[in-house]
Amino acid sequence: MDRYFPATALGGRLYWEDTGLSLQDEAVVDLFANPRFGHRKVRTAEELAEVIRVSEQGPPAIRVWIHEGLVETEWRI
Repeated sequence: MDRYFPATALGGRLYWEDTGLSLQDEAVVDLFANPRFGHRKVRTAEELAEVIRVSEQGPPAIRVWIHEGLVETEWRI
């Protein structure tokens, strides 16, 4: 099963909790990642870059659930 960690995109930047990555199973993330509330679930670097780009337009913040395979990508953005 795929796992994801949460972050927040705001103002063209990506923020995550300092306590480390909290990986959640995809089934749990699907319960929380509701696009109607500004949440996104991303699997690719391109999807993550698009969410960050959209966040440059200002508030509200976008809650992003990032696939664990993008951990290295996430640190470089």
